[in-house]
Amino acid sequence: MLSDVLEREIIHKKNSPEEQTAAYISQGFPAEFVKILVHVEELIAAGEEARFLEVLPSHRIYRGKHTLGDYFHENRHLWIKS
Repeated sequence: MLSDVLEREIIHKKNSPEEQTAAYISQGFPAEFVKILVHVEELIAAGEEARFLEVLPSHRIYRGKHTLGDYFHENRHLWIKS
């Protein structure tokens, strides 16, 4: 999607939990926080976040009117190299 908006190839590399841990540690995050953060990211990747939302009553779920694609198009200038 972002590649289409920017008209150039964007490549995403999915980090392993070990790679993500090392990346957070290298940025100065505390080790205990990193352990929790990476665990939560693994749960999300396994679909836990989606399953959580499935059990919420519809009146408790807010869905915005703008899509991620809308945001990318409206803010294209943020990712354009000058």
